[in-house]
Amino acid sequence: MVDTGSWVLVSRRLPPYPRAGSKAVESWCGLSADLDMLPKTGCTGSTAYCIDTGDRYMFEETTDTWYPMLSSGGSGSAPEGVAPYTGPYSVTPKASVTQILPTSSKYMKNNVAVAKIPYSETSNASEGTTVSIAAS
Repeated sequence: MVDTGSWVLVSRRLPPYPRAGSKAVESWCGLSADLDMLPKTGCTGSTAYCIDTGDRYMFEETTDTWYPMLSSGGSGSAPEGVAPYTGPYSVTPKASVTQILPTSSKYMKNNVAVAKIPYSETSNASEGTTVSIAAS
């Protein structure tokens, strides 16, 4: 078995107009650091997606080469037809407000970081402690 590093075959199908001995059209997902381990087992039109950078590649069988597609370039650009998320990537919980980050069906370049819930203690006039949790 060939070592493919982080690359995982996610789909394999016959080309639309197969000839005798045709190879399958393959789709791969993996990490850009393992590009040199990307298998060359599919036919022209096979694709590879780098999950860490958003770069895409297409295989050309006669040259036995994976070529970067125009949308590549390390920018982590949104796939065609998917709107990029342009809102904040960090949020601090608040008790008085429901917070919604509009991320549904959007392409995100990073994870959302949720800060720890604000917590504080102060002495009060009754010789006790007042606790504030997620106070605005």
